[in-house]
Amino acid sequence: MTVTIEDDHGTHFLLVIRNAEGQLRWRCWNFESDAGKQLNSYLASEGILRQ
Repeated sequence: MTVTIEDDHGTHFLLVIRNAEGQLRWRCWNFESDAGKQLNSYLASEGILRQ
């Protein structure tokens, strides 16, 4: 899995998680309430490999 920033518009952007095949697993706009909390919850439940 990879965690990236996509659709960067300067003031807002998408936090995105994709699997090894490039399929979207999770995404959230940075301005959504609890965006970081949702990201951390997803990572805690699904895990992510460190490189």
